[in-house]
Amino acid sequence: HLRHPNHGPQFHALLESLCPGHLAKQRALRGYRLY
Repeated sequence: HLRHPNHGPQFHALLESLCPGHLAKQRALRGYRLY
C-alpha cells in the first residue's frame, strides 16, 4: 500500500503486474485452514 493507499483499480493493476494470476491464487488459498 505504499504506492496506492487503497484497493482501487491502480492498486490491483500493480498487484497483477507483480504477481500475475493473484486472484486465482488467492481463491485457491481460501480453501485451506491452518487449524
